[in-house]
Amino acid sequence: MNSIAGAARFSGWRVIAILALAQACGIGLLQVYGPFVNPLMVEFDLTATAVGSGMSIFILMLTGAGPLLGRFVDRGLVRTLMLVGVLVMLAGALVMANASAPWQLGVGMAIASLGIALFGPIPANVTVTHWFLLRRGTALAVVAAGGAVAGFGLPPLAAWLIETQGWRSALSLIAAGGAIIAFPALLIGLIARPDRVGQTRDGLAQAFEFVPADAPPNGVAQWLASLDFWLLAVGMALIFAVPVGIGLYLVPFLVEQGEPAPRAALAVSVAAVFGFIGTIGAGVLADRMPPKKVMLGLLTVFALSYVALGIWPSMTMALVAAAGMGLGAGGAGPFAPLFAGLRFGAPVVGRVMGVQGLIALPLLAAGAPLVGQIRESTGGYQAAFLGAAAVLAVAGLLIALFTLEPPASVKAPVKTPAGAD
Repeated sequence: MNSIAGAARFSGWRVIAILALAQACGIGLLQVYGPFVNPLMVEFDLTATAVGSGMSIFILMLTGAGPLLGRFVDRGLVRTLMLVGVLVMLAGALVMANASAPWQLGVGMAIASLGIALFGPIPANVTVTHWFLLRRGTALAVVAAGGAVAGFGLPPLAAWLIETQGWRSALSLIAAGGAIIAFPALLIGLIARPDRVGQTRDGLAQAFEFVPADAPPNGVAQWLASLDFWLLAVGMALIFAVPVGIGLYLVPFLVEQGEPAPRAALAVSVAAVFGFIGTIGAGVLADRMPPKKVMLGLLTVFALSYVALGIWPSMTMALVAAAGMGLGAGGAGPFAPLFAGLRFGAPVVGRVMGVQGLIALPLLAAGAPLVGQIRESTGGYQAAFLGAAAVLAVAGLLIALFTLEPPASVKAPVKTPAGAD
């Protein structure tokens, strides 16, 4: 098992690099949403809440398409779907760039979001599970980091293009640039499964997959009857709902504390840097020690960061807390597909994640409005920070109860689905 055959020709890491690039050109484009908020408010006479609803549209499309997308991905139609997704994303962005009414913006956002979903986390993570087993955590982390890397350079580029070219041209150029990079990379370099080129998972001499002996059968009804399915679905949904709900309010909180907006934005930059570190670091650690322990450690840091900011609100504490928030939110990214593959088996990861994403939709959608209501009712954000810590504590309990390592596992042969591309 530990002897790796054909390491010199193993294509897995090249595939991982292409998937990371695709995430930077797809889900990473959401990092530029912020610079477009004010221009859209001015152009269409919209409120900040109305413009912010674009993120709700994205979450709805990403999670709503999950179950059907997961079914097609598990059947091996990864490259076809991802290539179509790039074109759909570009088409949606162009609709937005040429919109003359707010409803057209919404339609364009829905189309672009569907495209991003088609070449986003579900097909990318499923491909990783087919290529890796022993180093799956590291591989998933590298792919997830692709979207995070885009957050370093794209927002300043978007702001400069908006200032010099206008928001319509800026949006068109950014979307076209992403498509020009992602489409040929996926077309030429993406290999959905190692057996398509005569290779095996991890480059091992023999292809196999550890499948839990008590894994539920491959059907939605059986998964819904599994306690572990719900523990994972709700636990991960709570974890991701916290940064989705509170992430928008970190800068406004610091401005209310008397900090200038540019200085307050430093907290976001700190969170982004440590989010990248957390993503890579957690993935590497998950390959070297029990992954559930890694996840619980991350959640502890994540929750304590919100506790500290809720009790001692200041700019200094915000920077320290932002580092912990970044480690927690970034580090959590690879674990949903990692846990799903280890518990339910790689052949059904896409479908499991798709259904769990649909279950998570209400929690993800409720996060930001709930934080806004807490702010209005209490006059500050401290209660929301402490509430976020409590939510993460509940999530940690659910993950702790999740049966990641059942008593027995079996070695199953790797099967190629009919019609795999």
